[in-house]
Amino acid sequence: MIHWHAPAGQELEPEDLKAALTKQFPDYPTCLPTHGATLGPSLAIQWNGFRLEDAHHHHVAQFNAGGVSFSRLSSDEEWSSFQDAALQFWHCFQELAEPTVIQPMGVRYINRILLGYDEEPSLYINSAPSGLLAMNLIGESFFHQDLYPVPTHPYSINWIRTIRPDPRALIVDIDVFMTEPLQVDRINQNLLVQRLREMRWIENEAFFNCITRFALEQFGA
Repeated sequence: MIHWHAPAGQELEPEDLKAALTKQFPDYPTCLPTHGATLGPSLAIQWNGFRLEDAHHHHVAQFNAGGVSFSRLSSDEEWSSFQDAALQFWHCFQELAEPTVIQPMGVRYINRILLGYDEEPSLYINSAPSGLLAMNLIGESFFHQDLYPVPTHPYSINWIRTIRPDPRALIVDIDVFMTEPLQVDRINQNLLVQRLREMRWIENEAFFNCITRFALEQFGA
């Protein structure tokens, strides 16, 4: 996933935004409204954007007043083509929403690894709870989160490891994001590509350094 948190500089009207998105992205026939909850005297559910999905169910984009994100649902795609498609959505958001600042922009990778009943997460990742081995008990769930600043660079890594039940699966979630704001009127395509390339490199390094040799062999790396 590539995501930009960039609050809209002008109000987005649902009908006008949907018409613009449908016209600009004809290969994304699914354009569904998304809703969020607002706190107040009573809980209110209101429209906050749109979720687009391509005809082949390979990519998803999310537009809302807080920014835009672009995700791929399968991993068999080159980074350059994925990045180019994401940037198209960013430029569309920039034109329609007129944001003035990006804070943050990030590259996020979520990997789901199915676990057998008797498999420990430590079989796949280097940092995981070992369970109550003396009692021969395997943990049903856990949640572990770390935040690492990247020295001498304007990035941080948010690293999450957790287990989801039914089916039992290990989730490895790595989000590399910028810690300094970018003024929209001072950035260009080359700078965006450079930042995305650097964050992707950090994300890859984090992932391949957190998984075990067994996992590498299983993934064919």
